[in-house]
Order: sequence, then structure tokens, then C-alpha cells
Amino acid sequence: MSDYVQENKLPDLATNTPPLTKSFTGLPSVVDRQDVALLITNAYKDRLWPQKKESMALYGGDQDRPNILQFLGNFELNLEIDAIDNASRKNIEDCIRKAINSCPPLLVAYFQGHATIYDNILRYITSDDDDELLEYLTAEELVELFSKLTTQTKTVVITDFCHSGNMYGLEFFLKEEQDGTVAWHRTDEWNKEQRTAIASPMLHIAGSLREQKVYETGRSGGYVTEGLAGVDVKSMTLPQVLRHLQRHVDYHIEAVNRRLRGGFSAKQTPQIYSSYKWPLDDPRILSTIGLIDISIISD
Repeated sequence: MSDYVQENKLPDLATNTPPLTKSFTGLPSVVDRQDVALLITNAYKDRLWPQKKESMALYGGDQDRPNILQFLGNFELNLEIDAIDNASRKNIEDCIRKAINSCPPLLVAYFQGHATIYDNILRYITSDDDDELLEYLTAEELVELFSKLTTQTKTVVITDFCHSGNMYGLEFFLKEEQDGTVAWHRTDEWNKEQRTAIASPMLHIAGSLREQKVYETGRSGGYVTEGLAGVDVKSMTLPQVLRHLQRHVDYHIEAVNRRLRGGFSAKQTPQIYSSYKWPLDDPRILSTIGLIDISIISD
């Protein structure tokens, strides 16, 4: 799940969102393939956790949309956006399949909401209306959906929900060493041969490690999503993006901890996973990732 934290007087980072093309206009021709962004958000208003009967509401959900649009507005791309509020399981499956069928050069997929782990299986909770049961998509089902992409599409996935970690089983993750340098390392999932069949070159920005929750407030939205709104994709390398997100999350968590006088000691560690060793010294990597020739990238 995403945990809500009551917090006031936090800075607004998402302002002056640039206009973006919205909704699909039909399948593009082979010579005019359109870059696509999927924005999947859930507020779970008036929903209760089964058995616990506690509110599922994410009060920061309304702020996540403008924050992620702020981030996407910095791309040097004419992204065509398919945005779904309070997404059902079928909504999500249909919009992913539609994007895949259009064979976009770049697909950006943003997921926000609750997630749980049950029997060691990650479940992303959808907004299907059922008072007794929670509908969801498992990590394996999402991997299966994205496995339909080909190498002709590069994918950037953002997951601002609890426990996402390396849910797509990608080969590499960014790690900052004690001397401050950042390098690609192989993930445990890859070493354990829990490899996926995703052919699309994928970069995954995860809100936290698998064992961690992610946090939000009504004013800020999800801490990672708000952090992305402050990322300048035209001048920041991937190591700089990772450091920026961690500092942003730490700022919020430390502020809440101070206000609660030590009563809030959560840890949230954003991650960047990848199926390729994207360049770490390119300050425009995110804004041009859809144009990079992967044949020149070390894997």
C-alpha cells in the first residue's frame, strides 16, 4: 500500500504544467509511430480494506496527476497521453494492450496506488468496485503484459506504490558506492535466474525496495512522484536523478519525523532498475532515451 502521512506546509513542486496531447487518435502508421504515456492512478475514495474496515483513501492521489504531468512535460517528445483515474483491472489491461499494439518508439507507464504482498506475490490493487474483495494485478501479470512489447519500443516504467522493487526482474540496478560514485550492478533477481521475457529495453523507476512502503501526503502526493516533478530531464544524469529522488524522499520523511518528535522512523529508498547499462554520464538521457540505439549500449 501507500501510506498517508498528515503533513502541512510542504513546498509545491508541480506548477505550470506544459500542455500535452491526450488520448489515442487511432493506431499510427509504421512511418509515424507515436510516443505514448500511460498514467494509471487510483484514489480509492470511499473504499475500505476488507476485514480491517479501514479507509483505503489516498488523499495525495489528486496531486500525483499534475506532478507526473510536470515530469513528462519536460521530455523533448510529443507524448500522446492515455490517463485513467481510478483504474479497474480491465482498464489497465486494455490500455496497456492498446499501447503495445501501436508499437510506439517510447512507452512511458506510470502506476500509482496501493500494493500488497501476499504469499510472496506482489499485488497491485485496482479500483474495481467490490466491497468484499480486492481486485488486483500481480507482478507476474504485469510482466506478461509488457512482454508483448518488442525491441522496437523502449519503455520507462514508474511505480509509486509499496513493495514494487525489481518487480519486472530486470538485470541491473543503480548503486551508489561509499566513495559517492554510482554504477550499474546486477540484481539479485537476475543472479537467481528469475529472468523475465520482456524484450523491450526497459528502465524502471521504483518508489522503494520490495520490503518497503512508499509514502504520501494530501498536499504533496507521493513523495517519489513529487520528486520526479522537480527532475530536469534535459540536464540530469541517471545518478543525479537517483540522488535527487532520495534526497526529496528523505526531506519529507525527516520533516514528518521531526513534527512527530521521533514517532515516525520509516525508510523509503527509491530505485532505478534497467535491462541495459544506459550511459551514466549523459545529462539528457531521459529526454532522449527513445532515440538511443541500444546496439551501442553494453548489456
